Amino acid sequence: MSIAAKLVANMLAASKADRLMTLDLHAGQIQGFFDFPVDHLEGTSVFVPYIKSLNLDNLVIASPDVGVLTAPAYSRSILTPISYCAINTANGLTKLPPCRSSAMLKVPMSC
Repeated sequence: MSIAAKLVANMLAASKADRLMTLDLHAGQIQGFFDFPVDHLEGTSVFVPYIKSLNLDNLVIASPDVGVLTAPAYSRSILTPISYCAINTANGLTKLPPCRSSAMLKVPMSC
């Protein structure tokens, strides 16, 4: 876990926040950094019906790495392929082959 998550938790507590709502945390354990209730929601229940309603041709769900759990969930729910993209680490190593996908998922923030 990143120390940045604990820093954000401390900053929110210092600003007198007493409850937090999150959407699709990278790791559910982040909720443990907060000293007040955290409601972690999953976006698939909202975004999957919206994405399906677009009737997009050749849709591919792209994920930055295999550790992201939401991308496979979207891919299974929408019945579309998933593409894992390359991650260049600080030492220059690439964890996966370069992304070969020609389509990216773009969801407007207003939905």
